[in-house]
Amino acid sequence: LEASLDPVAAGLAQRGAGYYQVAYGTTGGNQRVAIMYDLDWVRAKDDITELFGKGQVKTPEGKEVFWRLPLRAYLTVLSEVTEPFDFQLVGVHLKSQRGGGDTQRKLAAERLGKWLDGDAQLVDADVMIMGDWNAPPDAPAWRAFHDLEGAGRARFRSINTKSAISHFYFKNKQRIGSRLDLVAL
Repeated sequence: LEASLDPVAAGLAQRGAGYYQVAYGTTGGNQRVAIMYDLDWVRAKDDITELFGKGQVKTPEGKEVFWRLPLRAYLTVLSEVTEPFDFQLVGVHLKSQRGGGDTQRKLAAERLGKWLDGDAQLVDADVMIMGDWNAPPDAPAWRAFHDLEGAGRARFRSINTKSAISHFYFKNKQRIGSRLDLVAL
């Protein structure tokens, strides 16, 4: 929900752990993409906005590919060991909704890959796409990212190893599922 991370940001500030800014996406009902960053170290260089727009990317059956639109921030980061650096952060939740399944994830990957290899390059800054991808890194749905990595234009499978586990995907204490919170660079 909008403002759901505000108490977390306030609690961190009260404990002296930084002063946090939170930006929320507008799509996805009660489950939205959000970006939270520490203003002591990170500043937004422009408005944090959703990519693509509602209704712009649909399956052949007319379903929304991005139930929750990707949320993009262009940030600059202070560092104690190097000069400040810039990067683009895109938060995603590619969970397929309403029967879209692999087709929905494939179309999401294709659209994000096209953005990564196109419009993202208009800003002179590295890109990190991270969040819940809802399928393991080797899934055929992510072919667009596999192809970009094969061409040396991105990193995906090489940084999302199958052996890495995640607290986001425990089936139960005895059975840990595959990692679904992934990153593309």
